[in-house]
Amino acid sequence: MMKMLLALLLLVGYCRAQTILAGSTTALTGQDSNAQGQAEAFMLPAIASGTVGSVAVDLLTTNVATQVQLGIYSNSNSCKSPATHCPSQLWSVTTFTAVPGTRNIVSIKNGPALVRSRVYWIALLGINGSIAFRDNCCGKAGPTTAFQQTSSTAITALLSTWGAGGNQHTDGPLSGYISTGIAEPPTNAPVFSPASGGTFTTPQAVNITDSTPNASIYYTTNGTIPTTASTLYSGTVAVSRTTTFEAVALAPGFTLSAVTPATYTINGTVAHQVTLQWTLPVVEPTGTVVTGIQLFRQTGTSGGFTVIANLPPSAITAVDTNVVAGQLYQYEVEMVAATSQPTNSAPSNVASATIPTP
Repeated sequence: MMKMLLALLLLVGYCRAQTILAGSTTALTGQDSNAQGQAEAFMLPAIASGTVGSVAVDLLTTNVATQVQLGIYSNSNSCKSPATHCPSQLWSVTTFTAVPGTRNIVSIKNGPALVRSRVYWIALLGINGSIAFRDNCCGKAGPTTAFQQTSSTAITALLSTWGAGGNQHTDGPLSGYISTGIAEPPTNAPVFSPASGGTFTTPQAVNITDSTPNASIYYTTNGTIPTTASTLYSGTVAVSRTTTFEAVALAPGFTLSAVTPATYTINGTVAHQVTLQWTLPVVEPTGTVVTGIQLFRQTGTSGGFTVIANLPPSAITAVDTNVVAGQLYQYEVEMVAATSQPTNSAPSNVASATIPTP
C-alpha cells in the first residue's frame, strides 16, 4: 500500500510540470517600447496543445508602466493587406504588476486551450506609464507581424476585438512564451550593503544578500545584464576603484529576480599621507642664524620644486597629506639662514614617494 501511495504522489508532481505551448524560453535581444495607451499584439504559433496556465514576458529595466494588461487573442485570416494573420477575439485578459529588468511570469486563471500549429496572439498594454520589453525589434521579423492600436492615454482595457484594424509592424516575435502549469513567483531582488552604492574615499567591502530562502545571487561588473551564468556571489567583494554592480537572485521554486544595480565611486583623493624626516647639521657656519626650514615638492619627475611648507628651524619631520593615489612625488628640504642677506642652504638629497592606488 505504501508503494502505491508513493507512486501516486510522484505522478501528481510530474503532471504539474510546465509545457511550452508557444514562444521560446530564450530571451531576445531586441529592445522595444510603447507609450501609455498603445497596445501591441504579437503572433505566436502554437508548438504544442494544452491549456494556458501562465505567460512569460521579458520587461526591460527602462519599463515605466507600473502595471501591464496581457491579453490572449484568437487569430483571424481576414486582415488588412498585406498581413495574412491578425488578432481576432480576446479570450483572456490579465493585469499584473510589472517588474522591470526581468522575466515576468504571470498566472492565467481559466486560460484558453491552444491547439498545436494554430496561430494565437499576445497583446501588451502598459498602465501608468510607458511599457518597455524585449522582442525582435525592429523590422527583422518578416511574416511575423505585430499590430498596434493607439488610443488616448486614459485607456485601461484591451480591445475585445482588433479585426482588420491597427498599424502593421514587423517587430515580432515577442520575447517570452505561453505555457501550461502554474507560474512560479519571482525571487526577491538582491540588496547591496553599503546600500545602493555611494561615494567613498577608501576601499569598500561590498556584501549582497537576498531575503528569499536558499536564493543564489549572480552579479556582473562589466555593464552586462546578469544571468545564472554570471559570477556566483560567494562572499564579501573588495572594491578598491569605482565599480558598478548588477545582481539578480534565483531560489528554488521561484523565477529569476529583477536586476538590482549599485555603483560604488571611489574618489581619486584618498586618506594617504607622506611622512618625511631629515637630520640638521651639527655645526652651523660662523655668523649664520637659521630662521626656518623650507619643504619643497615636485609632482612627477619634472616641472620643478615648489615650497609646500615653512617650518621652524628645529623641525626635523613633516607630513604631506595633499597627495593623490597613483602619483609620484619628490621632496627636498633647505635651511633658511639670516645673515646680512637672507639665504638658503644647499638643498638636501631628493626623497621620492609613490602613493598607492586604492
